[in-house]
Amino acid sequence: MAKSMTSSTFQTPMISSIPALHAFDFQTSAWQSYRDRINFYFKANRLDTDYDKKKALFLWPVGDTTYNLLELLISPCSLTDDDTKFADLIKLLDIHYDATKNILTPTYDFYSCYQKTGQSFAEWNAELCDKLRHYVHLPHLV
Repeated sequence: MAKSMTSSTFQTPMISSIPALHAFDFQTSAWQSYRDRINFYFKANRLDTDYDKKKALFLWPVGDTTYNLLELLISPCSLTDDDTKFADLIKLLDIHYDATKNILTPTYDFYSCYQKTGQSFAEWNAELCDKLRHYVHLPHLV
């Protein structure tokens, strides 16, 4: 008599219930904001101390541009090396996207931020505050 196969005979692979992160785009988002959102994401999904999962969950959806950039920044090591840690990747991107590298750009952006035609005061104020956030991190103001 042949054994009947039941659903309990086979184990289906566990699929993560954690929603994926979106890719980082330096043209539309500040690295510091994306980094902070990653930390909130890991905290919300209780991954604060699981550094291997953090690295994998960060590298999977980060996007081709950022992934390729990280490959260049980590070279001659590899992103798949066990010695390459999540904290190291974040630090490399922090250094690369450091808003204080160029003093003239945020200074110019801040002082040339005028209210545009059709732009509400609240929208202009938000834009000005965003530029101020980058401006106040400059070394000459510290």
